[in-house]
Amino acid sequence: MKRRRIIVGLVAALVLAGTVTWLVRRDPEVHGHSLDHWLGEILFFNSDRHRAAADAFRETGPRAFPFLRRALREKDSGLRRLLFAVDDRFDFVDFHLMRDHERRRAALEVVRVLGPAAAPLASDILASLCDPRVAVPSAPYGPALASLGPEALPELMAFLTDDRGSPYQQAVVVGAVTWLVGLQELPVETAQTLVAYAGRQLSSEHTESVPEDLAAQCLLLLARLGPAAESEVGKLVECTRSDSTAVRMLAVEALATVGRSAEGVVPVLAHALADEDPLVRLSAAKALARFGPDAAPATPALAEALQVQSISFQLATLGALRQIGAAASNALPAVLRIVASPNETVRARAADVLGVVRTDPDIAVPVLIGMLQDADRDVKITASSSLGNYGAAAAGAVPALVAQLETGVEPVQIAMIQALGQIGPAAEPAIPSMRLAWHSNQSALGPHVQLAIARITGQPVPPSPSP
Repeated sequence: MKRRRIIVGLVAALVLAGTVTWLVRRDPEVHGHSLDHWLGEILFFNSDRHRAAADAFRETGPRAFPFLRRALREKDSGLRRLLFAVDDRFDFVDFHLMRDHERRRAALEVVRVLGPAAAPLASDILASLCDPRVAVPSAPYGPALASLGPEALPELMAFLTDDRGSPYQQAVVVGAVTWLVGLQELPVETAQTLVAYAGRQLSSEHTESVPEDLAAQCLLLLARLGPAAESEVGKLVECTRSDSTAVRMLAVEALATVGRSAEGVVPVLAHALADEDPLVRLSAAKALARFGPDAAPATPALAEALQVQSISFQLATLGALRQIGAAASNALPAVLRIVASPNETVRARAADVLGVVRTDPDIAVPVLIGMLQDADRDVKITASSSLGNYGAAAAGAVPALVAQLETGVEPVQIAMIQALGQIGPAAEPAIPSMRLAWHSNQSALGPHVQLAIARITGQPVPPSPSP
């Protein structure tokens, strides 16, 4: 009896297999294989199988669209579910079939591979995304939509402005739109439409109900639109007070591109330097750097921020002070406190700020002279450059700069020679030492020594000395 059941099962499996073969052969063939075959191969990422499948679909072109439309929308039929049941039940049966969610994922990968050529499928992808019977949240709808290129932008915009789909589905589409916006210069009307949509989602009456992922995507869109979204600066400021860390961080980053000419933004970013989340604080420091001298009112907050024991945050804060320039001189006491940081990159950045945000040379120059003794080469080089920025006021650094010429390290020697040239006539006692270094390293140091001597003496560039 058991043997008979096995035989019956085998016969049934063969019949079903024949049926499947007949169903599969209805699709076009490329290089001797059906599109169903190539659809399965496309999921073998970063392999020859994926590349062969991509080539097959590119060769098929628009003729594959009906097949892809079915793959995006179809639900497993009763027959397919029966075949899957048989496949799962018997180890010796393998129909090589893909379940509906696998087919949709594969179809979306095909769309991504085809790129703008698949733009006519935009409405089908959106329909699949919104169909509760077939949509898979983890499926790569966003990358597929973004790959369609600018030609698909009107279709995607209509989806958003008509408020179709759920907040999650809109977030997916906004992400694709943000990508496409970066590929072209938008007409003013198009940009205004997108700004209005994002602003509406971020308005105070919607913020509480809008999911974090949609709010985040709208913030990224406004950041990409830049100054065209300046009308929504108020909404961005509101978002910096959100309970969501991601929303606060993205709002701060958006203000750096959208609100640089708007009033009241710098104080908001200065306040964000004290946010409870380190990522928000870091974004605020980087945002202030983009405002340059206009961020001067944030100098006290930046000086306070230097006390936070975080290397990345200190580097970003120092970067902001550097971009502010001379107007950040009030922060120099805070900078002087971290020149002895255990991190060499922080020390080098602090030395750089001392040279850009120049203060009383009687205070800064001795500190920079001390930094010439640092064990890190980059700190030495940066300190010498900053000393050069003080010009004649750094005359007291000449002996220390000359001493560094004896290291024999070429990049260090070049930096010291350049600093001596910037100091000018007060560095004349260093000329013999520079010539000696030149004799030791003829080709590399020669042009730098010549230029430095010309600056120090006020004479034309001297001829090269004989070896």
